[in-house]
Amino acid sequence: MKSRKILLTLSLVSALVVAGLVVASNMAFKHVPDFSVINSDYWVSVPYRNHYSLAQDVCDDVGPTTTLVSRFDTPTGVRQDWTCPFGNNFPVTSGEGLFLRVSAPTSPVISGSHDPDLAIPIGGFTVENRDWFLSIPYHSTLAIANDICKEIYPTPTLVSRFDTEHGIRQDWTCPFGNDFAIRAGEGVAVRVGTATPAFVPPHY
Repeated sequence: MKSRKILLTLSLVSALVVAGLVVASNMAFKHVPDFSVINSDYWVSVPYRNHYSLAQDVCDDVGPTTTLVSRFDTPTGVRQDWTCPFGNNFPVTSGEGLFLRVSAPTSPVISGSHDPDLAIPIGGFTVENRDWFLSIPYHSTLAIANDICKEIYPTPTLVSRFDTEHGIRQDWTCPFGNDFAIRAGEGVAVRVGTATPAFVPPHY
């Protein structure tokens, strides 16, 4: 799999490097994903503080090769598609994962920032046994799928990612399957066995 680059730039204050972690009171994030597979879903997360208000804003940032930006409305079980520029130009919600498709390989810059006082609950799992697509913050300390299981214990039944390059969904069933790494810029799906409150992902 081709490598993905995460570029961190500091703003307003300096960062301290402690035990291999970057710690800062204000940090800007630039993620340069490698969208090399055309006409297939990429599960995408964006920084929690970003300049995306609507799906079209994501189209504009990714560029003219973007053919689709989507979200999944879990309570209704309906996928909402914006085909740049037709369909449902839905609001981009912090903490909610997106789906992107491109018509040609591209490496856009997806940017945003971190506020240490910003605590956004994600999930709010009111519907059982159905996928909730989440955007994990870029500065999260969640490292592997099982870390998400622990955050929403004891109700999670599944945490998944999508390997777009190979067209394979990788599942971790808490605690069996593929305990994959949580990657900045990549969205994940979560299922629960019973209704469960939202959680605030831990971060540095």
